[in-house]
Formats: sequence, structure tokens, C-alpha cells
Amino acid sequence: MAKKRMLNPSIWQDPEFGMLSDKGKILFIGCISNADDEGRLRGHSALLKAMIFPYDVNLTIEEVDKIKNEVAKKMKNFQIYSVEGEEYIQLLKWHNHQSIRPDRMTKSQFPPNPKFNFEKKHLHTSSSKNEEIKEIFQFWNQHKIIVHSKLTQKIETQIKSALKEYSVEQIKKAISNYATVLKDEKYFWTYKWILSDFLQRGLTKFLETPIENFLTKPDKKRPYWEGNPMWFDKTNQKWFVIIDGRFREYIGDEEDIEWK
Repeated sequence: MAKKRMLNPSIWQDPEFGMLSDKGKILFIGCISNADDEGRLRGHSALLKAMIFPYDVNLTIEEVDKIKNEVAKKMKNFQIYSVEGEEYIQLLKWHNHQSIRPDRMTKSQFPPNPKFNFEKKHLHTSSSKNEEIKEIFQFWNQHKIIVHSKLTQKIETQIKSALKEYSVEQIKKAISNYATVLKDEKYFWTYKWILSDFLQRGLTKFLETPIENFLTKPDKKRPYWEGNPMWFDKTNQKWFVIIDGRFREYIGDEEDIEWK
């Protein structure tokens, strides 16, 4: 599935963009649509013609080359460079306008401009923070704590907030402690959080409180099927069995459910 690229509405008020010819504007927007996750794409004029102007049969490669150079001249955000004889384009303000989930971000296959340290100038802070967010999210998933823990914008914001108070290693330690408690199935439903809830309610608790303090036997009996904990969806009136952290619909008889 192709990744969605956002066109910031403010582009229509950008004086540099406004000074472009009509085809220059189309080429610039086309580059946004075809750039990779780091705002890079191949810059060969023949390829740009095929990608952006496939139905303009009267447009020559030489004309596309002129349009491309026009955009590079008028748009500071649009950089043309060559590496080992191959031409590339870098959109310098890419990360200011594109929001890509860290767990879905793919490293560019194209080299950066060796004469311009793009990563250092534009990505050092955001890239470093994105890597920390990705590391925490992946660490959570490795423990198979609970499903429905996709990295939404809300969770990403909460991780950033948590990183202001705790280091990556401290957050991972808290997650490890949490996972240790949940390995004992009888405590699964006592401490049942997705990542967003854990960051809000469990992070400090599982980092600063000894694990033994959590391991108190719940008074209420819990449902199980073949040793696996169960959960009843009141909205849809269905039973689910939790196997390896995943919810699977239970189609057996209720009398086969064991309570303990």
C-alpha cells in the first residue's frame, strides 16, 4: 500500500511556490507524491516525465529538465545533486510537513547530498527522538503484552512526554517489570493496559514499586479455557480467549469455561 503524502495548505501562500510556472508547480507537487520517507527521489528528467507527466505526450525530456531547474532555482526547499553520476532530488523541509509513524518509516535507499549535511541540519533532533520512540514501541511489542497497542499519534505524544522525565532504559525497565507481572495469568486482568494507558498510569508505578507488591492474589475468580485467560465483550455479547497476547473469539460452550 502506498504511503500517503501530505500537501501543506500553506503552500498556496508560499511566494517561492507562487512564482513557479504551472508545470513547475505540478513537478514540485509530483516530487512530494513520489519522494521516499526521507524526502528523496531520483532526479533524472526522463524518470520525472514518466512519473509526473505520463500523459503529456508533447512534453520533451529537455523541457522537463528546464522545469526541474526552474524549481531548483526558485524553491530553496528543492535541491538537485549528483552522486556517482546519478542525479537525485532532496526536499529539504520534508520532515516539517510530513508526519510518518516511526514504526513505519523506511530508511532512504538514495544517498544524501555529500556537500550538504541534511541529516545534521534537519533530522538530528527529530530522527534521534523518533528512534527512541520506535525503540520503546518495539520493546513493548516484543513482550506481547496485549493487543490493540498500535502506535497512534496519542501514544507517540505520550512517549515523548514520558521521555522528558525518564530515559529510554528506565521506560524499558518499567515495561519489563510489567511484563514479568503479567506472565502470571492470574494477574493479567488486574493490570491490563495498552501502551497508552501504561504510560499514563503504570510507568512510575512499575518503575519505582517492587514487583512483589503487585503479586497479590485477586479475590475475584477469573474465567479460563484450557489454561488461557478469557474476556467477555459486553457490547457484542461474545467471549474471547487470550492466547499469546491475542484475542480469539471463543465458540465453545459456556459450561466448558473454568473459573478460578
